[in-house]
Amino acid sequence: MAPHLDNDAATANRAPAEIKLVTISAANLLNGDKQTQDDLLDACTSLGFFYLDCRDHPFQPTMSLVDKVSAMALEFYDLPLASKEQWTKLSFDEVKVVPFAYKPVGKQEGAVKGKKDGWEGIIMMEAPMAQVPPISPFPGPKVLQDSRSLIQETQSHLGQLSRAMVESLSRSLGMAGSRSLTHYHQTDISAPSDLEVLKYLPYTPGSENVGHIPHTDLGSISMVFSEVGGLQVFHPIQEEWMFVPPKPGHAVCNIGDSMEFFSGNVLRSSLHRVVPYTQDPGRTKLSIIHFLRPNGDTEFTGADGQQWKVSDWNTMKHKQFYERQHRLDIVTRREGQNDFWQEKAVAA
Repeated sequence: MAPHLDNDAATANRAPAEIKLVTISAANLLNGDKQTQDDLLDACTSLGFFYLDCRDHPFQPTMSLVDKVSAMALEFYDLPLASKEQWTKLSFDEVKVVPFAYKPVGKQEGAVKGKKDGWEGIIMMEAPMAQVPPISPFPGPKVLQDSRSLIQETQSHLGQLSRAMVESLSRSLGMAGSRSLTHYHQTDISAPSDLEVLKYLPYTPGSENVGHIPHTDLGSISMVFSEVGGLQVFHPIQEEWMFVPPKPGHAVCNIGDSMEFFSGNVLRSSLHRVVPYTQDPGRTKLSIIHFLRPNGDTEFTGADGQQWKVSDWNTMKHKQFYERQHRLDIVTRREGQNDFWQEKAVAA
């Protein structure tokens, strides 16, 4: 592997590098358009990141759901910290079996080495929420209980879009039957998929809480909606961190570790992070994210040749985010790399 060149400091005096991603039409994806299928495969076998244009969804206005979830989340975040912290869960073992959990700022390492993360998050687990009878309140704040139908409708809607991507990639790769990627993402089998909303703190040089640590996602498909920049992907050819500009009406989607392993390392789970976007100061960054994850009992062979059960891989990797001395090689799936943001690049 070529040595990592962190160009943050080198690019301090010019506009931050931005990456151009392929755009996939939601309508064409759902209609099985062949060119869209080919474009999706190209995107997922190169960088593993692409835009999904949700404005032309033929059945339901995606962005309307996203906007309503954003408003709900902001209402929750306006609550006093003491009220929010009663919903705090810090381990993946706990989070995956409850309908709702809250993560306060600073519980993980952040984008700058030696500093804590700069985001708070709400996590809404699909399977546990579905298991609570409709007439029964689920454990969680009133604002979310009142929005239960919205949450579940959004989970279902975004899950259908993600499964359409999985089905398209299965066709492209000629994977059928029990080897099909869709086989690992059946709707009638419990999986740790979830809907999350992350709120990032404003940044000033010297802040003690900064961004989101570099990592690869542990699941299958991640779908991110945000109006404010800050997401960066590491370009393996140019060896440079590059911003992914937000686009109105679009989600930024990426492949996770599970899909890479299921495909025999054909699909690519790329390294990314969230850092302060100094070109757009003063705006609150809110990210609405749907994580499609495979059925927990499914097994795959990891990059190291070791056999893993999905549930064990998820637990092992997720716990690393919460360890005080976590192993960066597990979180990022890279060895011997310094992938932290260089704060001096904007402090100068």
